[in-house]
Amino acid sequence: MLLVLPLLTSLLACRSSDYGLTQQTLDLEVTSPQYGVFLGEDEALVTGAVSPAAAHVLIEGQEVQIGEGGAFSLSLPMDGLDYRMIDIEASMGAQYQRERVPVFSGHNPADTWPSAATARLTTDGLDHLGQAVGAMVDATGWDTMIASAIPSLYTDYVDIYATGVTHEPTIAYLTPSADGIATQLVISNVSLGIEINALDGWFVVPIDLGFKQITMDLNMLPELDADGMLSLVVGDAAIDIGAAQFEIGALDGAILELVTDAITSFIAPLGDLILGYVLDSYGTIELGGPLAFQTDLLGTSLSADVSDLFTDTQGLGAGLGIGINAEAPTTAPTIPTPGESDGLDGAQASVAVHEGALQLLLQDSLVSMLGSLDLGGMFGNIIGAGITALPGGDQAPSSDGWCIDLDPGTATVVRMKESTEPLAQLHMPDFRFKAGVQNGSSCEDWIDASLELTIDLGFTDGTKLALGVEVPDGALLYYGADADTYTEDEVVAGLGTYMGTMIDLAGGFLDLDLGSLVGGLGSTDPTNPLAGVLGNLSPKITDSRKLYNDDGSWTEGLYVLSMQLWADE
Repeated sequence: MLLVLPLLTSLLACRSSDYGLTQQTLDLEVTSPQYGVFLGEDEALVTGAVSPAAAHVLIEGQEVQIGEGGAFSLSLPMDGLDYRMIDIEASMGAQYQRERVPVFSGHNPADTWPSAATARLTTDGLDHLGQAVGAMVDATGWDTMIASAIPSLYTDYVDIYATGVTHEPTIAYLTPSADGIATQLVISNVSLGIEINALDGWFVVPIDLGFKQITMDLNMLPELDADGMLSLVVGDAAIDIGAAQFEIGALDGAILELVTDAITSFIAPLGDLILGYVLDSYGTIELGGPLAFQTDLLGTSLSADVSDLFTDTQGLGAGLGIGINAEAPTTAPTIPTPGESDGLDGAQASVAVHEGALQLLLQDSLVSMLGSLDLGGMFGNIIGAGITALPGGDQAPSSDGWCIDLDPGTATVVRMKESTEPLAQLHMPDFRFKAGVQNGSSCEDWIDASLELTIDLGFTDGTKLALGVEVPDGALLYYGADADTYTEDEVVAGLGTYMGTMIDLAGGFLDLDLGSLVGGLGSTDPTNPLAGVLGNLSPKITDSRKLYNDDGSWTEGLYVLSMQLWADE
């Protein structure tokens, strides 16, 4: 018996290594993917090792086979997802370890951001601009000016003079080409009133000198001055007044000859008078600006500088260098300018936007704001009341208040969408929500959660920035409540609701309205007869889609936004 007992003890000790009969410490090591990595087009390859090898490993709820030395491997497709939160769990008996690794598809928009944007005023936008030009031409009172400028004839017996001009509303047709914007002003049914006063009013004969249509053909070229103000400068110009139509009536002899000569003298300078007046008044049409500017947007320094300005058959195009917390580059953009086929039919303007610009803006504003919110005092108590309302929250100890910490994390990305609801999404898949009960100067941990937080970005009525919050999933890393009084999904969902409340409050500080941002681009110079030709802008985003290159390829992150510039009209 003395010999058998040591032998049994030795055998049991040897077998315990194989069958887990002695207590061993569970160890989980994840070697890939790296935290917050951008995978490009690749799948997410999850590799690591667990010790001891007899432990169980779940990757996103799927048990994986453990190989030699405790190694494991599993490839997960991204399936068109913007991100994936890879949840790796290891368990052995009562021991449990968990790693959560967020990964992103594609590339980091901040790295592919071209520091540029392009824009186009489309042919539909030019058509609307033509309506404004025609109306403003008439509003200047050119007809009164012309009538007073026509020379009169006074003799001892007969006076012949113009009484006024009537016409239908002026219509402006703007046709873009590579050589500029061909502009035709059409004035129909022009009638020049002439009055013959003979023998000091002994008889008065009114005559209507009619022109079926007067057309002025102008070629306008875009020009940007040193202050970034955009104008259209008239180049070549010509006018055609057509043949005059008039009836003299029962006049003969010397009076008929005198009247005929007078009418001829009225017609001869009429075209030059009208053309000269138009060129003097509209030789330069100020569209507004500045297109080159530096401003503060969402708390971030934003600068723009026009590096390219041109016309073609699809409208007026512009390229802008964009600087975010930096000087705007002046080199020509390497991204395409949206064409008519790229945007929504009927759009008056289109803008090429890269999601990297939104990422840099939002990381510098909204993400930073969320990470620096002061949630102590009364606001902390309000949020604390919500925490105690969670399943298991009634078990929280009494306290002097709540200490709350929000950490958006370093793994963030903005992805634009082929949609306006939302236009883009800000993903923060490892947003940490920590809360503890405050007692004096100390804070006792109560809850620690990792939330897959997504903020939808859109524009209410296509113009005013609006934020929406989604928390599709998350994990409780620590919770002070008894485990049998809650489920993880219930608590995560409740925390998502409170994050929505907080972000709604934060969104109030991010007031952005396209109307106020670009509505001032129109000229407001009171000395300019066309002041306001772009001044009543009411922009609205109507569509978002990928912007493709001429060869059909797509520059990752590049989208074209279709807009109505005069949506209220």
